[in-house]
Amino acid sequence: MEFISIKEELNYVTKRNKIVEEMEKKVKDLGFIRVETDYFEHYDDYAEVNNRIAKDKLVKTIDNTGNILVLRPDNTFNLIKQVIPRIKEGNIFEFYYYNDVFKMSSSGLVDANKQFGIEIIGDKRIKSDLKIIELVTNLFKMFGLNLHIEVGNNKFIMMLVALLDLDAIKEKEFKEILYTKNNIMLNEFLQAVDDKNLALFLKDIFKYQSNLELMTKRIDELKLSKGLLEPINTLKEVMKNTKNDNIQLDLSTISSLDYYNGIVFRGYIENLEKAIVRGGRYDLITKTYDKETYALGFAINMGELFKQVIDNG
Repeated sequence: MEFISIKEELNYVTKRNKIVEEMEKKVKDLGFIRVETDYFEHYDDYAEVNNRIAKDKLVKTIDNTGNILVLRPDNTFNLIKQVIPRIKEGNIFEFYYYNDVFKMSSSGLVDANKQFGIEIIGDKRIKSDLKIIELVTNLFKMFGLNLHIEVGNNKFIMMLVALLDLDAIKEKEFKEILYTKNNIMLNEFLQAVDDKNLALFLKDIFKYQSNLELMTKRIDELKLSKGLLEPINTLKEVMKNTKNDNIQLDLSTISSLDYYNGIVFRGYIENLEKAIVRGGRYDLITKTYDKETYALGFAINMGELFKQVIDNG
């Protein structure tokens, strides 16, 4: 953002800081503790867990021992690395952060963007999934913004990948099709699927949306794996226990990050095409550090939030 004068810039910074202060007060009052994450990740570790990440967007450097490092591309992976090796079974921790994440821009410059995020470690209850969805909704309400949330279950996508018996290249292609909701590419992809009943089911995956009963009926009619019903039932449980009218279910929803393995969601506000919030459950990533536990959270794109609240306020 460009400013005409230093006074104008300081006024903007003051407003921005006030937004962050209000958000921090809200989560602190709920018992969340602020944490700082490291600036660097080992490239190989991060790339292994996030196979679909655009490698050319990562900001890379080399340390004095020859290891390739990346400048913090997201906060969650880093936080898990710090917390999981020291956590004891049965403990539940609730953290928040307000940190920069970095990526290479198309012009070759390093872009830094602030994220405000929540992480709950050690809680497997559906209640905690509902808690973070309610919390992020309320954070936006504080600034007069109505957050529309699209919820899916990445366990459903993982089961589809297994049923399709995809290799790494085809799995990446399939997930990108779902991520971009590209119906033309989906139909082309399905022509090579041997299981015609599964192909018929997937042909309409972008149309099911919140109609979980129709999806359940189609799974039964096409005699598909009953295992697909488990993630559907989890979403039914979410809808049964929420009063949030701005939630829309969509089992084709998938994150750009591969470490999610349960409920995933994206949050949108009016007049903004891209998601301003991304989050979900990522229990599987904890296995990377030899101590499997439960973990979930979300991250808010603060650059976009500042624009909506200050520029358009």
